Amino acid sequence: MMKIKYLTISLTILLVFLLGCQNTKDEMIEAELDKVRTSWDIQSFEISGNVPDSLKNVLKSGEFLFKECKYSRKTRKTNTRRCTGDFFFNGEFFGGDYEYNSDTKNYIIAIYIKNQFPDPPKKPTPSQLKIIALMSGEWSLSVVDKKMTAVQIKNSTLPDVKVGFVATEK
Repeated sequence: MMKIKYLTISLTILLVFLLGCQNTKDEMIEAELDKVRTSWDIQSFEISGNVPDSLKNVLKSGEFLFKECKYSRKTRKTNTRRCTGDFFFNGEFFGGDYEYNSDTKNYIIAIYIKNQFPDPPKKPTPSQLKIIALMSGEWSLSVVDKKMTAVQIKNSTLPDVKVGFVATEK
């Protein structure tokens, strides 16, 4: 009887500890997302690697808004949080998703064409397709004193190309 009591107490303590760790992880993820959830104005771009001539001068200006995230119970149990954003590059409007992965401590950003008036849907221009190819991927984002430094860790479609930028909070 005593062994069952000690086992029950041990399991209870373990469960409380595990729930506490998950709450700490959730709080850490929320803190990381809070750092970037605002509007940003890109001051400069840098493209490195094996960059084709056709991509060298594609990115001229940019701004973006990382919006609030919406979670379901299922996504809250994973190590990622998928969120949405509005992106403007060279004066053109794009949609996008972003998420923070607590395992890698990086962000995944996916840029896509977001037609404001989708009837009939517009065919993407070559310039839009180049911007999507350059800006989608895994990123390290660092925010200090309302200044973001972004370094692309892995490009989603161009493995030999990396993009970086510096942005200021609007």
